[in-house]
Amino acid sequence: MVPTGAPVCGALRSVALFAVLLAWGRPGSADTLEVPSAYATIQAAINAASAGDTVLLAPGVHTGRPTIAGKAVTLASRYLTTGDRAYIDQTIIDGTNGAWALRITPGSAPTIVGLTIRNSDDGIRATGKFRLLHSRVTGTTDGIDYEDGGGGLVSECVFEQNSDDGIDLDNRVNALIVNNTIRNNGDDGIEIRLQAYTGPTLSIVIRNNTILGNGEDGIQLISYGVLTSRTIQIENNLIVDNAMAGVGMMCCENTVENYQGAALKERVGLYHNTILGNNHGVTGGDSLIAVNNLIARSTQVGLKRAAAGSIAAYNLFFGNGIDHTTSNVDQATTLYEDPLLRSDYGLGYLSPAIDAGTASFLANGSVVWYQPANQYVGTAPDLGALEFSGLLPVIEDPPPGSLQLSAPFPNPSRGPAVFRVQLPAAGRARLEILDITGRRVRMLANGEMPPGRHELAWDGRDASGRGTPAGVYVVRLETASLTRSLRFVRL
Repeated sequence: MVPTGAPVCGALRSVALFAVLLAWGRPGSADTLEVPSAYATIQAAINAASAGDTVLLAPGVHTGRPTIAGKAVTLASRYLTTGDRAYIDQTIIDGTNGAWALRITPGSAPTIVGLTIRNSDDGIRATGKFRLLHSRVTGTTDGIDYEDGGGGLVSECVFEQNSDDGIDLDNRVNALIVNNTIRNNGDDGIEIRLQAYTGPTLSIVIRNNTILGNGEDGIQLISYGVLTSRTIQIENNLIVDNAMAGVGMMCCENTVENYQGAALKERVGLYHNTILGNNHGVTGGDSLIAVNNLIARSTQVGLKRAAAGSIAAYNLFFGNGIDHTTSNVDQATTLYEDPLLRSDYGLGYLSPAIDAGTASFLANGSVVWYQPANQYVGTAPDLGALEFSGLLPVIEDPPPGSLQLSAPFPNPSRGPAVFRVQLPAAGRARLEILDITGRRVRMLANGEMPPGRHELAWDGRDASGRGTPAGVYVVRLETASLTRSLRFVRL
Protein backbone atom coordinates (compact mmCIF):
# COMPACT_ATOMS: atom_id res chain seq x y z
CA MET A 1 0.00 0.00 0.00
CA VAL A 2 1.23 3.47 -0.84
CA PRO A 3 -0.03 6.18 1.55
CA THR A 4 -1.65 9.28 0.11
CA GLY A 5 0.90 11.67 -1.32
CA ALA A 6 3.65 9.10 -1.94
CA PRO A 7 5.01 9.22 -5.49
CA VAL A 8 4.17 6.08 -7.46
CA CYS A 9 5.17 5.23 -11.03
CA GLY A 10 4.41 2.49 -13.53
CA ALA A 11 1.53 1.34 -15.65
CA LEU A 12 0.37 -1.64 -13.57
CA ARG A 13 -2.34 -0.20 -11.37
CA SER A 14 -3.92 -1.69 -8.27
CA VAL A 15 -7.38 -2.25 -9.68
CA ALA A 16 -6.14 -4.19 -12.69
CA LEU A 17 -3.81 -6.33 -10.62
CA PHE A 18 -6.53 -6.98 -8.06
CA ALA A 19 -8.78 -8.35 -10.79
CA VAL A 20 -6.01 -10.69 -11.93
CA LEU A 21 -5.47 -11.92 -8.40
CA LEU A 22 -9.03 -13.13 -8.10
CA ALA A 23 -8.46 -15.40 -11.08
CA TRP A 24 -5.01 -16.75 -10.20
CA GLY A 25 -4.79 -20.35 -9.08
CA ARG A 26 -8.38 -20.50 -7.84
CA PRO A 27 -9.99 -23.70 -9.21
CA GLY A 28 -13.66 -24.22 -8.62
CA SER A 29 -13.01 -26.72 -5.82
CA ALA A 30 -10.64 -24.43 -3.91
CA ASP A 31 -11.48 -23.78 -0.27
CA THR A 32 -11.17 -20.69 1.91
CA LEU A 33 -9.74 -21.33 5.36
CA GLU A 34 -10.45 -18.45 7.74
CA VAL A 35 -8.19 -17.39 10.60
CA PRO A 36 -9.00 -17.24 13.47
CA SER A 37 -12.70 -18.17 13.12
CA ALA A 38 -12.07 -21.65 11.70
CA TYR A 39 -8.36 -22.11 12.46
CA ALA A 40 -6.71 -20.57 15.49
CA THR A 41 -3.39 -19.81 13.78
CA ILE A 42 -2.02 -19.14 10.33
CA GLN A 43 0.16 -22.24 10.56
CA ALA A 44 -2.80 -24.47 11.41
CA ALA A 45 -4.70 -23.19 8.36
CA ILE A 46 -1.66 -23.62 6.07
CA ASN A 47 -1.18 -27.19 7.32
CA ALA A 48 -4.81 -27.99 6.51
CA ALA A 49 -4.81 -26.25 3.11
CA SER A 50 -4.35 -27.82 -0.30
CA ALA A 51 -2.86 -26.27 -3.44
CA GLY A 52 -5.16 -23.51 -4.72
CA ASP A 53 -6.77 -22.88 -1.33
CA THR A 54 -6.90 -19.45 0.30
CA VAL A 55 -5.95 -18.78 3.90
CA LEU A 56 -7.94 -15.64 4.73
CA LEU A 57 -6.91 -13.60 7.76
CA ALA A 58 -9.28 -11.48 9.80
CA PRO A 59 -8.07 -8.03 10.87
CA GLY A 60 -5.77 -8.09 13.86
CA VAL A 61 -2.24 -9.07 14.88
CA HIS A 62 -1.25 -12.62 13.95
CA THR A 63 1.88 -14.21 15.44
CA GLY A 64 3.54 -17.61 15.34
CA ARG A 65 6.09 -17.06 12.53
CA PRO A 66 4.39 -19.36 10.00
CA THR A 67 6.14 -21.35 7.26
CA ILE A 68 4.67 -22.14 3.85
CA ALA A 69 6.31 -25.36 2.69
CA GLY A 70 5.55 -27.03 -0.62
CA LYS A 71 2.09 -25.54 -1.13
CA ALA A 72 0.78 -23.12 -3.77
CA VAL A 73 -1.72 -21.43 -1.49
CA THR A 74 -2.88 -17.82 -1.21
CA LEU A 75 -2.35 -16.07 2.12
CA ALA A 76 -4.33 -12.84 2.26
CA SER A 77 -6.29 -10.29 4.19
CA ARG A 78 -9.85 -9.40 3.30
CA TYR A 79 -8.40 -6.93 0.83
CA LEU A 80 -8.34 -9.90 -1.56
CA THR A 81 -12.12 -10.34 -1.42
CA THR A 82 -13.22 -6.71 -0.97
CA GLY A 83 -10.59 -4.48 -2.55
CA ASP A 84 -10.72 -2.31 0.59
CA ARG A 85 -7.18 -1.07 1.22
CA ALA A 86 -7.90 -0.43 4.91
CA TYR A 87 -7.46 -4.18 5.48
CA ILE A 88 -3.79 -3.92 4.51
CA ASP A 89 -2.93 -1.85 7.59
CA GLN A 90 -5.37 -3.72 9.80
CA THR A 91 -4.11 -7.25 9.08
CA ILE A 92 -0.65 -7.82 10.54
CA ILE A 93 1.77 -10.71 10.66
CA ASP A 94 4.06 -9.87 13.58
CA GLY A 95 7.36 -11.73 13.89
CA THR A 96 7.61 -10.93 17.61
CA ASN A 97 11.30 -10.12 17.10
CA GLY A 98 12.12 -13.61 15.82
CA ALA A 99 14.22 -14.74 12.87
CA TRP A 100 11.36 -14.15 10.42
CA ALA A 101 7.72 -13.16 10.34
CA LEU A 102 6.95 -15.46 7.41
CA ARG A 103 9.08 -18.16 5.76
CA ILE A 104 8.79 -19.62 2.25
CA THR A 105 10.58 -22.89 1.50
CA PRO A 106 11.34 -24.55 -1.88
CA GLY A 107 8.48 -25.86 -4.02
CA SER A 108 5.87 -23.60 -2.45
CA ALA A 109 4.95 -20.83 -4.96
CA PRO A 110 2.39 -19.12 -2.71
CA THR A 111 0.74 -15.74 -3.31
CA ILE A 112 0.64 -13.27 -0.42
CA VAL A 113 -1.79 -10.37 -0.69
CA GLY A 114 -2.81 -7.36 1.35
CA LEU A 115 -0.86 -7.78 4.59
CA THR A 116 1.40 -5.76 6.89
CA ILE A 117 4.50 -7.73 7.92
CA ARG A 118 6.60 -6.41 10.78
CA ASN A 119 8.88 -6.93 13.80
CA SER A 120 11.41 -9.60 12.84
CA ASP A 121 14.92 -10.11 11.53
CA ASP A 122 13.61 -10.98 8.06
CA GLY A 123 10.11 -9.91 7.21
CA ILE A 124 9.92 -12.73 4.66
CA ARG A 125 12.74 -15.29 4.41
CA ALA A 126 12.48 -17.10 1.10
CA THR A 127 14.30 -20.10 -0.35
CA GLY A 128 11.33 -20.72 -2.64
CA LYS A 129 9.44 -18.67 -5.21
CA PHE A 130 6.44 -16.55 -4.17
CA ARG A 131 4.40 -13.50 -5.11
CA LEU A 132 3.99 -10.59 -2.69
CA LEU A 133 1.33 -8.09 -3.71
CA HIS A 134 -0.32 -4.99 -2.21
CA SER A 135 1.46 -5.38 1.13
CA ARG A 136 3.59 -3.37 3.54
CA VAL A 137 6.81 -4.54 5.23
CA THR A 138 8.18 -2.42 8.07
CA GLY A 139 10.15 -2.63 11.30
CA THR A 140 12.26 -5.64 10.25
CA THR A 141 15.97 -5.95 9.54
CA ASP A 142 15.59 -6.99 5.89
CA GLY A 143 12.09 -6.60 4.50
CA ILE A 144 12.51 -9.57 2.15
CA ASP A 145 15.55 -11.82 2.42
CA TYR A 146 15.81 -13.85 -0.80
CA GLU A 147 18.19 -16.73 -0.19
CA ASP A 148 19.37 -19.44 -2.59
CA GLY A 149 16.42 -20.60 -4.71
CA GLY A 150 14.18 -17.71 -3.72
CA GLY A 151 12.58 -15.17 -6.01
CA GLY A 152 9.33 -14.34 -7.78
CA LEU A 153 7.23 -11.21 -8.13
CA VAL A 154 6.95 -8.25 -5.75
CA SER A 155 4.45 -5.62 -6.85
CA GLU A 156 2.47 -2.69 -5.44
CA CYS A 157 4.11 -2.97 -2.01
CA VAL A 158 5.75 -0.57 0.44
CA PHE A 159 9.04 -1.35 2.21
CA GLU A 160 9.82 1.29 4.79
CA GLN A 161 11.73 1.82 8.01
CA ASN A 162 13.46 -1.54 7.98
CA SER A 163 16.81 -1.26 9.77
CA ASP A 164 18.92 -2.84 7.01
CA ASP A 165 17.66 -3.38 3.44
CA GLY A 166 14.21 -3.09 2.01
CA ILE A 167 14.87 -6.11 -0.25
CA ASP A 168 17.99 -8.30 -0.05
CA LEU A 169 18.88 -10.79 -2.82
CA ASP A 170 21.50 -13.51 -2.26
CA ASN A 171 22.78 -16.37 -4.41
CA ARG A 172 20.50 -18.09 -6.98
CA VAL A 173 17.53 -15.73 -7.36
CA ASN A 174 15.26 -14.69 -10.23
CA ALA A 175 13.14 -11.70 -9.24
CA LEU A 176 10.77 -9.14 -10.74
CA ILE A 177 10.45 -6.09 -8.48
CA VAL A 178 7.89 -3.74 -10.00
CA ASN A 179 5.66 -0.80 -8.95
CA ASN A 180 6.81 -0.63 -5.32
CA THR A 181 7.77 2.16 -2.94
CA ILE A 182 11.04 1.39 -1.11
CA ARG A 183 11.87 4.22 1.26
CA ASN A 184 13.58 5.28 4.45
CA ASN A 185 15.27 1.96 5.14
CA GLY A 186 18.44 2.04 7.25
CA ASP A 187 20.84 0.67 4.63
CA ASP A 188 20.03 -0.02 0.97
CA GLY A 189 16.68 0.11 -0.72
CA ILE A 190 17.62 -3.02 -2.71
CA GLU A 191 20.84 -4.99 -2.15
CA ILE A 192 21.97 -7.63 -4.66
CA ARG A 193 24.89 -9.94 -3.87
CA LEU A 194 26.40 -11.54 -6.95
CA GLN A 195 27.88 -14.71 -5.46
CA ALA A 196 29.55 -17.19 -7.80
CA TYR A 197 26.98 -18.89 -10.05
CA THR A 198 26.95 -20.69 -13.40
CA GLY A 199 23.93 -22.21 -15.08
CA PRO A 200 20.77 -20.88 -16.70
CA THR A 201 20.91 -17.09 -16.71
CA LEU A 202 19.33 -15.48 -13.67
CA SER A 203 17.26 -12.38 -14.37
CA ILE A 204 16.73 -9.58 -11.88
CA VAL A 205 14.39 -6.84 -13.13
CA ILE A 206 13.76 -3.68 -11.07
CA ARG A 207 11.10 -1.62 -12.82
CA ASN A 208 8.72 1.28 -12.08
CA ASN A 209 9.66 1.62 -8.41
CA THR A 210 10.09 4.70 -6.24
CA ILE A 211 13.30 4.23 -4.20
CA LEU A 212 14.00 7.16 -1.91
CA GLY A 213 15.47 8.32 1.36
CA ASN A 214 17.39 5.14 2.15
CA GLY A 215 20.39 5.36 4.48
CA GLU A 216 22.98 4.03 2.05
CA ASP A 217 22.31 3.21 -1.64
CA GLY A 218 19.07 3.16 -3.53
CA ILE A 219 20.26 -0.02 -5.30
CA GLN A 220 23.55 -1.71 -4.42
CA LEU A 221 25.23 -4.43 -6.53
CA ILE A 222 28.02 -6.40 -4.81
CA SER A 223 30.62 -8.33 -6.81
CA TYR A 224 32.25 -11.50 -5.54
CA GLY A 225 35.14 -11.25 -8.00
CA VAL A 226 33.95 -13.58 -10.78
CA LEU A 227 31.64 -13.20 -13.77
CA THR A 228 28.31 -14.90 -13.08
CA SER A 229 25.33 -15.94 -15.22
CA ARG A 230 23.11 -13.01 -14.31
CA THR A 231 21.54 -10.00 -15.99
CA ILE A 232 20.22 -6.99 -14.10
CA GLN A 233 17.77 -4.55 -15.65
CA ILE A 234 16.98 -1.30 -13.81
CA GLU A 235 14.23 0.51 -15.66
CA ASN A 236 11.81 3.42 -15.17
CA ASN A 237 12.59 3.93 -11.48
CA LEU A 238 12.59 7.12 -9.43
CA ILE A 239 15.79 6.85 -7.36
CA VAL A 240 15.74 9.96 -5.21
CA ASP A 241 17.50 11.43 -2.16
CA ASN A 242 19.30 8.31 -0.99
CA ALA A 243 22.18 9.12 1.34
CA MET A 244 24.93 7.56 -0.75
CA ALA A 245 24.66 6.23 -4.32
CA GLY A 246 21.53 6.03 -6.39
CA VAL A 247 22.97 2.88 -8.00
CA GLY A 248 26.25 1.78 -6.43
CA MET A 249 28.49 -1.09 -7.57
CA MET A 250 30.83 -2.58 -5.01
CA CYS A 251 33.71 -5.04 -5.30
CA CYS A 252 35.27 -7.64 -3.07
CA GLU A 253 32.09 -8.68 -1.23
CA ASN A 254 32.05 -5.24 0.36
CA THR A 255 28.65 -3.95 1.48
CA VAL A 256 29.84 -0.63 2.93
CA GLU A 257 29.59 2.05 0.24
CA ASN A 258 32.94 3.66 -0.59
CA TYR A 259 32.09 5.05 -4.05
CA GLN A 260 34.90 3.09 -5.69
CA GLY A 261 32.76 2.11 -8.68
CA ALA A 262 33.50 -1.59 -9.03
CA ALA A 263 34.43 -3.17 -12.38
CA LEU A 264 31.28 -5.27 -12.32
CA LYS A 265 31.32 -7.75 -15.24
CA GLU A 266 27.63 -8.66 -15.37
CA ARG A 267 25.44 -6.88 -17.93
CA VAL A 268 23.52 -4.10 -16.17
CA GLY A 269 20.90 -2.25 -18.18
CA LEU A 270 20.03 1.18 -16.78
CA TYR A 271 17.14 2.57 -18.82
CA HIS A 272 14.77 5.52 -18.30
CA ASN A 273 15.53 6.20 -14.64
CA THR A 274 15.32 9.53 -12.81
CA ILE A 275 18.30 9.51 -10.43
CA LEU A 276 18.07 12.68 -8.39
CA GLY A 277 19.58 14.19 -5.26
CA ASN A 278 21.82 11.28 -4.19
CA ASN A 279 25.42 11.75 -3.04
CA HIS A 280 26.58 9.87 -6.18
CA GLY A 281 24.24 9.07 -9.01
CA VAL A 282 25.69 5.86 -10.50
CA THR A 283 29.05 4.25 -9.75
CA GLY A 284 30.83 1.40 -11.50
CA GLY A 285 30.24 -1.19 -14.17
CA ASP A 286 32.32 -2.70 -16.96
CA SER A 287 29.19 -3.80 -18.86
CA LEU A 288 26.77 -1.00 -17.97
CA ILE A 289 24.41 0.23 -20.69
CA ALA A 290 22.94 3.55 -19.46
CA VAL A 291 20.37 4.97 -21.88
CA ASN A 292 17.58 7.56 -21.56
CA ASN A 293 18.31 8.41 -17.93
CA LEU A 294 18.10 11.73 -16.10
CA ILE A 295 20.91 12.12 -13.54
CA ALA A 296 20.72 15.36 -11.60
CA ARG A 297 21.68 17.12 -8.36
CA SER A 298 24.15 14.49 -7.19
CA THR A 299 26.16 16.09 -4.39
CA GLN A 300 29.46 14.65 -5.63
CA VAL A 301 29.37 12.83 -8.99
CA GLY A 302 26.58 11.93 -11.40
CA LEU A 303 28.32 8.98 -13.13
CA LYS A 304 31.62 7.49 -11.96
CA ARG A 305 33.81 4.77 -13.49
CA ALA A 306 31.37 3.28 -15.98
CA ALA A 307 34.32 2.07 -18.04
CA ALA A 308 35.66 -0.82 -20.16
CA GLY A 309 32.65 -2.18 -22.09
CA SER A 310 30.17 0.31 -20.62
CA ILE A 311 28.44 3.09 -22.53
CA ALA A 312 26.25 6.00 -21.42
CA ALA A 313 24.19 7.61 -24.20
CA TYR A 314 21.03 9.71 -24.49
CA ASN A 315 21.23 10.86 -20.87
CA LEU A 316 20.78 14.26 -19.25
CA PHE A 317 23.15 15.50 -16.53
CA PHE A 318 22.42 18.63 -14.54
CA GLY A 319 23.41 20.21 -11.24
CA ASN A 320 25.82 17.46 -10.17
CA GLY A 321 29.05 18.25 -8.33
CA ILE A 322 30.76 16.59 -11.30
CA ASP A 323 28.54 15.29 -14.09
CA HIS A 324 30.68 12.26 -14.94
CA THR A 325 34.23 11.05 -14.53
CA THR A 326 36.30 8.12 -15.91
CA SER A 327 33.23 6.92 -17.81
CA ASN A 328 32.43 6.15 -21.44
CA VAL A 329 29.91 8.88 -22.30
CA ASP A 330 28.60 9.55 -25.80
CA GLN A 331 28.83 13.33 -25.90
CA ALA A 332 26.89 13.63 -29.15
CA THR A 333 23.69 12.37 -27.48
CA THR A 334 24.20 13.76 -23.96
CA LEU A 335 22.41 16.86 -22.62
CA TYR A 336 23.60 19.20 -19.87
CA GLU A 337 20.50 21.31 -19.19
CA ASP A 338 18.01 21.94 -16.41
CA PRO A 339 15.37 19.22 -16.83
CA LEU A 340 12.70 21.55 -15.39
CA LEU A 341 11.17 18.91 -13.14
CA ARG A 342 7.84 19.31 -11.41
CA SER A 343 7.45 18.62 -7.70
CA ASP A 344 6.35 15.04 -8.51
CA TYR A 345 9.61 14.49 -10.48
CA GLY A 346 7.77 14.55 -13.80
CA LEU A 347 8.91 16.72 -16.70
CA GLY A 348 7.61 20.26 -17.02
CA TYR A 349 6.19 21.03 -20.42
CA LEU A 350 9.28 23.07 -21.36
CA SER A 351 11.74 20.37 -20.32
CA PRO A 352 14.61 19.66 -22.74
CA ALA A 353 14.27 15.98 -21.74
CA ILE A 354 11.02 15.67 -23.73
CA ASP A 355 11.53 13.62 -26.93
CA ALA A 356 15.31 13.59 -26.28
CA GLY A 357 15.72 9.83 -25.88
CA THR A 358 16.08 6.92 -28.26
CA ALA A 359 13.64 4.09 -28.93
CA SER A 360 16.42 1.55 -29.56
CA PHE A 361 20.09 1.20 -28.77
CA LEU A 362 22.81 -1.02 -30.17
CA ALA A 363 25.85 -2.18 -28.24
CA ASN A 364 28.47 -4.46 -29.75
CA GLY A 365 26.34 -4.84 -32.86
CA SER A 366 23.18 -6.07 -31.14
CA VAL A 367 20.03 -4.30 -29.93
CA VAL A 368 20.10 -4.08 -26.14
CA TRP A 369 17.26 -1.59 -25.74
CA TYR A 370 14.02 -1.28 -27.67
CA GLN A 371 10.87 0.63 -26.76
CA PRO A 372 7.72 0.21 -28.91
CA ALA A 373 6.22 3.48 -30.15
CA ASN A 374 2.99 2.88 -28.23
CA GLN A 375 4.94 3.22 -24.98
CA TYR A 376 5.91 6.85 -25.44
CA VAL A 377 4.31 10.14 -26.48
CA GLY A 378 5.79 12.28 -29.25
CA THR A 379 8.54 11.69 -31.77
CA ALA A 380 10.90 9.85 -29.38
CA PRO A 381 10.97 8.63 -25.77
CA ASP A 382 11.57 11.19 -23.04
CA LEU A 383 14.50 11.00 -20.64
CA GLY A 384 13.88 9.85 -17.10
CA ALA A 385 11.32 7.61 -15.45
CA LEU A 386 8.14 9.54 -16.21
CA GLU A 387 7.06 10.04 -19.81
CA PHE A 388 5.50 13.46 -20.39
CA SER A 389 1.81 13.19 -21.21
CA GLY A 390 2.05 15.49 -24.21
CA LEU A 391 -0.74 17.71 -22.91
CA LEU A 392 -0.27 21.46 -22.97
CA PRO A 393 -0.95 23.32 -19.72
CA VAL A 394 -4.42 24.75 -19.36
CA ILE A 395 -4.61 28.45 -20.16
CA GLU A 396 -6.76 30.25 -17.66
CA ASP A 397 -9.12 32.87 -18.99
CA PRO A 398 -7.24 36.18 -19.14
CA PRO A 399 -8.68 39.38 -17.73
CA PRO A 400 -11.18 41.12 -20.03
CA GLY A 401 -9.47 43.05 -22.81
CA SER A 402 -6.16 41.20 -22.55
CA LEU A 403 -4.30 39.09 -25.05
CA GLN A 404 -2.58 35.81 -24.20
CA LEU A 405 0.27 33.91 -25.87
CA SER A 406 1.54 30.66 -24.35
CA ALA A 407 5.15 29.54 -24.41
CA PRO A 408 5.66 27.10 -27.27
CA PHE A 409 5.54 23.38 -26.69
CA PRO A 410 7.95 21.67 -26.56
CA ASN A 411 10.67 24.15 -25.70
CA PRO A 412 13.42 23.46 -26.65
CA SER A 413 12.10 21.77 -29.78
CA ARG A 414 13.71 19.41 -32.26
CA GLY A 415 10.59 19.07 -34.39
CA PRO A 416 7.28 20.89 -34.67
CA ALA A 417 6.41 23.48 -32.01
CA VAL A 418 2.84 24.34 -31.05
CA PHE A 419 1.71 27.81 -29.95
CA ARG A 420 -1.50 28.66 -28.14
CA VAL A 421 -3.06 32.10 -28.30
CA GLN A 422 -6.21 33.53 -26.85
CA LEU A 423 -7.96 36.54 -28.32
CA PRO A 424 -10.39 38.54 -26.18
CA ALA A 425 -12.33 39.72 -29.24
CA ALA A 426 -12.60 39.09 -32.98
CA GLY A 427 -10.21 41.03 -35.18
CA ARG A 428 -7.11 40.95 -37.27
CA ALA A 429 -4.19 39.08 -35.73
CA ARG A 430 -0.72 38.16 -36.90
CA LEU A 431 1.48 35.36 -35.49
CA GLU A 432 5.04 35.19 -36.82
CA ILE A 433 8.38 33.57 -36.08
CA LEU A 434 11.45 35.86 -35.98
CA ASP A 435 15.11 35.06 -35.59
CA ILE A 436 17.10 36.67 -32.80
CA THR A 437 17.96 39.66 -35.04
CA GLY A 438 14.28 40.37 -35.67
CA ARG A 439 14.19 39.02 -39.24
CA ARG A 440 10.94 37.26 -40.09
CA VAL A 441 11.43 33.53 -40.60
CA ARG A 442 7.84 32.37 -41.08
CA MET A 443 4.32 33.83 -40.91
CA LEU A 444 1.92 31.42 -39.20
CA ALA A 445 -1.24 33.55 -39.29
CA ASN A 446 -2.21 36.94 -40.71
CA GLY A 447 -5.84 37.83 -41.01
CA GLU A 448 -9.22 37.94 -39.30
CA MET A 449 -9.55 35.57 -36.34
CA PRO A 450 -12.54 34.88 -34.08
CA PRO A 451 -12.29 35.34 -30.31
CA GLY A 452 -11.17 32.48 -28.06
CA ARG A 453 -8.34 29.98 -28.04
CA HIS A 454 -6.35 28.94 -31.09
CA GLU A 455 -3.48 26.48 -31.65
CA LEU A 456 -0.95 27.07 -34.42
CA ALA A 457 2.01 24.84 -35.26
CA TRP A 458 5.39 25.62 -36.77
CA ASP A 459 7.17 22.76 -38.53
CA GLY A 460 10.61 24.31 -38.13
CA ARG A 461 10.86 25.48 -41.76
CA ASP A 462 11.22 29.00 -43.11
CA ALA A 463 8.95 30.69 -45.66
CA SER A 464 10.77 28.90 -48.51
CA GLY A 465 10.33 25.47 -46.95
CA ARG A 466 13.94 25.11 -45.82
CA GLY A 467 14.85 23.75 -42.42
CA THR A 468 15.99 26.34 -39.89
CA PRO A 469 19.20 26.11 -37.85
CA ALA A 470 19.36 25.58 -34.11
CA GLY A 471 19.20 28.75 -32.05
CA VAL A 472 17.01 31.21 -30.21
CA TYR A 473 13.84 32.39 -31.94
CA VAL A 474 11.00 34.77 -31.10
CA VAL A 475 7.28 34.17 -31.60
CA ARG A 476 5.30 37.43 -31.83
CA LEU A 477 1.53 37.92 -31.71
CA GLU A 478 0.10 41.26 -32.84
CA THR A 479 -3.43 42.63 -32.92
CA ALA A 480 -4.64 46.14 -33.71
CA SER A 481 -3.95 47.32 -30.19
CA LEU A 482 -1.74 44.80 -28.40
CA THR A 483 1.47 42.82 -28.95
CA ARG A 484 2.90 39.80 -27.11
CA SER A 485 6.22 38.04 -27.79
CA LEU A 486 8.20 35.15 -26.29
CA ARG A 487 11.62 33.64 -26.90
CA PHE A 488 12.10 29.91 -27.44
CA VAL A 489 14.90 27.53 -28.44
CA ARG A 490 15.16 25.28 -31.46
CA LEU A 491 17.66 22.40 -31.16
